[in-house]
Amino acid sequence: MGNIVTIATSKGGGGKTALTTLLAANLAPRLRVSVTDADRNASFATWFRLGYEGHPLTCQTEIRHVEVVDVLQAQAETHDLALCDTAGFENQTAAMAIATSDAVLIPLMADRGTAREAIKTAKQVLACGKSARRAIPYHLVPMAWNPRGLAERATLEDLAEAEAGLGIKLPVLKQHISSSAEIRKMSYTGRVPVAGTIGLEVDRLIAELTSIGVLPAKSTFPAGTPVQPDLLDAKQDAAG
Repeated sequence: MGNIVTIATSKGGGGKTALTTLLAANLAPRLRVSVTDADRNASFATWFRLGYEGHPLTCQTEIRHVEVVDVLQAQAETHDLALCDTAGFENQTAAMAIATSDAVLIPLMADRGTAREAIKTAKQVLACGKSARRAIPYHLVPMAWNPRGLAERATLEDLAEAEAGLGIKLPVLKQHISSSAEIRKMSYTGRVPVAGTIGLEVDRLIAELTSIGVLPAKSTFPAGTPVQPDLLDAKQDAAG
């Protein structure tokens, strides 16, 4: 069974879809990857449908909280990695996706609002884990990040204060994605950077995520096994 990884933060525009896109496209050459778009805005699914140019991957939408668990578990049966891109606000669908995940990735940008929402999302993951009576690993992923920036330093200080004050862990990954410009360009084309600076950063991020068990190291499927057809016509009844 493949890994289920949910990308979540309660902040809209926090980098969830960008992170989902970079991971999916860069992993697709060596893993069978599925992306479930659980956001009513369907940003990933719309971008994928309008002209994704990379290696084959499965894309589907599911915003119903009563269905998303079954969908993700079914995708994990037929893929090495089942990613879930969630909505930028707290809702039941995101909570259900988190509860069934093997790990959760929380995008982190260098501003106080994003840091506050990342902390809130980490607390939600902990609550979902308590509800499911198991630990759900989670990691904060620096996005549009300058390791030497003053805002980044202040953000990390805020997280350290929150760890001490709330008594929770807020593990920030060592690797980061720096170029917000490249990410913005990506939204207008079907091409995802797999080379250059951002390609190298994604490779390093994938290596770190693989080393800590979030991502599988290799595919369990024979080479050339086709991915599922596009599943974008899945029903999109209102979540609730």
